[in-house]
Amino acid sequence: MINFIKWLFNLFKPMEHPIDNATGQPIIPIRTPEAPVVSTLPTKLELWCKAAIMMEGANPANHNPGNIRFAPNTWMEKIAIGQNHGFCIFPTYAVGYNVLRQIFINAATGKSKIYHPNDTLYQFYAKYAPNSDGNDSKHYAEVVASVIGVSPNTMIKTLV
Repeated sequence: MINFIKWLFNLFKPMEHPIDNATGQPIIPIRTPEAPVVSTLPTKLELWCKAAIMMEGANPANHNPGNIRFAPNTWMEKIAIGQNHGFCIFPTYAVGYNVLRQIFINAATGKSKIYHPNDTLYQFYAKYAPNSDGNDSKHYAEVVASVIGVSPNTMIKTLV
């Protein structure tokens, strides 16, 4: 019991700090808060873009990683600096990537005339990379879903 009381007493004993020889004042360490942990994991949207780029295998000279088709009278026409065999040519890769990203965001948030937020990846890729263009849209959706870590039946609205 006596040892417990001594232990308890020591808990409330003032801490002893070393003395600064120049000022004669105690040196009290300053505790700085730890830096917040920031996640570096890619978002579902970033993975979606990465998977689409991987599947497209676009001509690097076009700066169009998503192989976006040139569509007159659309917002993309104002960004593209030309076209090559029906595909947009963008001024830089970053611009082309941002166009792809924006298409996905618009599709998933109801701001597209072609895609709908409740479309599954299967439905999305049946339009984005149709079989009529020589694609295997079912396989495309399955590969993209695998990269993102979701089912191909996932609604695109859950990816942004």
